[in-house]
Amino acid sequence: MAANPFPTFNKYEIEGILGQGSMGAVYKARHKMLGRAVALKVPHREIIRSELAKERFLREGRALAMLQHPHVVGVYDADEENNIPFLAMEYVEGTTLSHYIRQSKELSYAEVKRITIQIAQALEYIHQKGILHRDLKSSNVLLTPEGNARLTDFGIAQVDEQSTITNGILGTPAYMSPEQARGEQLDARSDIYSLGVIMYEALSGRIPFVADNGLALIQQIIHEPPPPLDTLRPGIAPDLTRIVFRCMEKKPSTRFRSGTQLIEAIHKQESMDTLRSPSSSHVPSRGVALSHWFSEFKETISPRLQRLMNDRPTLIALTFVGLLTLGIFLIVMSLGPAKTNNLPANGDSTAVEVDSSGASGWTPWPSQ
Repeated sequence: MAANPFPTFNKYEIEGILGQGSMGAVYKARHKMLGRAVALKVPHREIIRSELAKERFLREGRALAMLQHPHVVGVYDADEENNIPFLAMEYVEGTTLSHYIRQSKELSYAEVKRITIQIAQALEYIHQKGILHRDLKSSNVLLTPEGNARLTDFGIAQVDEQSTITNGILGTPAYMSPEQARGEQLDARSDIYSLGVIMYEALSGRIPFVADNGLALIQQIIHEPPPPLDTLRPGIAPDLTRIVFRCMEKKPSTRFRSGTQLIEAIHKQESMDTLRSPSSSHVPSRGVALSHWFSEFKETISPRLQRLMNDRPTLIALTFVGLLTLGIFLIVMSLGPAKTNNLPANGDSTAVEVDSSGASGWTPWPSQ
């Protein structure tokens, strides 16, 4: 009789494997007493070889079990049996976003925006709870048969219990933010970067950076801009491209600060698309256009100006003084002496200039 290739547990009966990676494996299992299907995550023994690592895994699992959000896969249980820790998670029927993209090649704009908004809502929720995902990628997003996104696989999530962030390079390189690739401190904007990579992948059918080895890939992420989206998908709306690329800015300070801010930008882009649509019965009013321009300025130009002012204060000051001087000079020139060549010799300012063409048919009354 062949040996059972799966780990055994008293509370759960494993029915098959759903997937595996560098951190562990996920099995489809059933709670023996309740009969409920679950996704059972079991880390590799090398990951939790120390008692400290095992306790951290279970502690974070218990923290994740407190999460309740329609776009976050729930965690039912965090326990240990036979010296093997595990997480029992909600089993979601459907497929991964990664598989769906491979099948579809490129998603519709409406699909991409809907999925992005749902993931951003999930990120906003977990960030408010002090949790960073740190391994956000298309294979960690589940799509239900109804097309709703569910964020899953918090295997290397950072639970910020004491408002501190642990350093270290963990995650999937192709989706890492530059600061994560450098092993620096992370905050919510690192997950926003990874969501930008997912948007790029969903719109173009490919990830932005590809290399033969991990080191070359990390160098691209840190130093090189992603290939333009319109070369991979001609006709894509420039506003949508700007949203994706703002998520993927190299510096965290120039990205969207939160999932909520990203969602607001998508809604604004949709509103402007509606106003620009040929089927629309009206054109945007001056007030709407001005409001949109101001919003664009605040979200894109203003941060860059602020960054430039911080980096080059002397240059900014000299430029301002130069522009102010030029403005004063132009004003003085415009207020110069009035023309007097048309006044009569006697200086009578009440005289009327005669039309030399005579087309008017009259001449001024002779002076007495």
